[in-house]
Amino acid sequence: MLSDPVKIIILLFLYFGFAPFLGIFIRSNRTLQKVVFAMMVFFTVLKYRIISINPYLPSPEAGLFFHGHTWGFECTAMDVMAIALLFTGRDPTKKVSWFPPGLLLWVLFCAASSLSIVNAPQPFLVVMATFKFFKVSVVYIATYHFIRKEEDIHFLFKTFAWLLLFQGMVCIIQRYLFGVYQVPALFDHQNSLVMYSYMTGLPLLAAALSKTKRNRFYLYLSGFIASGLATLFSLSRMGVLCFGAGSILVIFLSLVDGFSRRRILVTIFMFLASIAVLAKAANTLMGRFTADVNIPSKMTRDVLNRASRQMLTDYPFFGGGWNNYGVLINRPFRYGAGFEEWEADEGYNSTYSENAYRPISESWYYLMLAENGFVGTGFCFIFFLTTLYWCGRAMFFYRHTFLGSVSMGLFCGLGMNYVQSNTEHVLYQPKNLVMWFICLATVAKLHWWRLHWKKQRPR
Repeated sequence: MLSDPVKIIILLFLYFGFAPFLGIFIRSNRTLQKVVFAMMVFFTVLKYRIISINPYLPSPEAGLFFHGHTWGFECTAMDVMAIALLFTGRDPTKKVSWFPPGLLLWVLFCAASSLSIVNAPQPFLVVMATFKFFKVSVVYIATYHFIRKEEDIHFLFKTFAWLLLFQGMVCIIQRYLFGVYQVPALFDHQNSLVMYSYMTGLPLLAAALSKTKRNRFYLYLSGFIASGLATLFSLSRMGVLCFGAGSILVIFLSLVDGFSRRRILVTIFMFLASIAVLAKAANTLMGRFTADVNIPSKMTRDVLNRASRQMLTDYPFFGGGWNNYGVLINRPFRYGAGFEEWEADEGYNSTYSENAYRPISESWYYLMLAENGFVGTGFCFIFFLTTLYWCGRAMFFYRHTFLGSVSMGLFCGLGMNYVQSNTEHVLYQPKNLVMWFICLATVAKLHWWRLHWKKQRPR
């Protein structure tokens, strides 16, 4: 076990030594830049954490005292790759600002949320969250500048497809070799897997339905099918619904964009495949949707959401402290009283111990409101709704083109994630957070191209 001073030295070396050196080394070689970018994307499903500096809390594996969304100051492989890509520079053929559209909105969200430190019972936890969410901006900037032309989006989507195919194989192994009922693949939870899968899978479906080359069509469609397989094996109720709704929306928008032989054939294929899958898995899916175990799960969500509303009532402007929900829900604070009463009513063992902890709200929105108040939550809504609006604008601006299909796929993938975020705080988890920002950076570049279309059209 490394001491914290040693971890700090390693972090500083990776951030300010190795990553810049790697970036300068690959600066003049576009092929190596693509390799580093693909590594950054692939690490979102692999073991990404290099070191975690956590001087005040036990490890997440211990499951003691604190149950929050940020456990320390993490140095991840995605961070290192992103910093390296920053040192490769901007597109030399276009006058692109270092700061992507939308970056300021995210920085304002981080700044507004950090103001919750004035109410936080554990201020240091706010600092941890601020570090985590501010540094994801590096991924946003790196992806934005890596994408310099339309071919780079094809490279990104090819990476998505191979990543999802790899993930699909992991799901098959876990399901049929190890007999896992709800497959998480390489994620911490099946809901993390499913939201990640359709965030990347729905854009691949849209791309497959565009006028793209045949080999790309097969690869993109295979990646989408793999994302559907992961969704099915996860048996996430809301995830299955969002994947289905998102797929239908992508097909509908594609047909509105224009009929083609490929789009009609894929629509027929998906309709027949859906019937076959539902017939095969009907009993399993019905059991998952109607199982008695769903009742306690729903009650837990309701109790935690009530606690969130109580925190918001007490701290309406800045919230009770970013990353402090896991503290406030426990004694000596009163917000967990309802949870203990519910446990007692249900006959669960609610004996309190000093090492006990209560879970945090599973709803991303309720969690934000409780921790960040109306101010921080408002800035987050402005950020993701603005980027979603840009995606919608791009969808119409680039209609009848590959970029138009990319825009509608991202619109559906991101939109469905925002819908499911009402019941899951998955976008706060590192793997999903980084992939979210890779997708948002793609939206930002589509937005920039749209604004500068006549002068600097992507080729």
